[in-house]
Amino acid sequence: MIERLKSTSFWAGLIGAVFLILSAFGVEIGDEVASTVINGVCSALIMLGIAAPPAKAKDGEDGGKPKSEDEE
Repeated sequence: MIERLKSTSFWAGLIGAVFLILSAFGVEIGDEVASTVINGVCSALIMLGIAAPPAKAKDGEDGGKPKSEDEE
């Protein structure tokens, strides 16, 4: 769960879900405002070291995917 909290995609999804809930209650939020807020929050979390941008796999690495028993 801790690894999930460090993911920028988790936070972007959470903020998007909050915007959907707010719009269900009649709060009007424009697409541009939502995009700006999501980008700002994710950027702030990265700068504070709370979240990390997705790591790119180096040549020969599996990109952090879990291995099955057959691959070990």
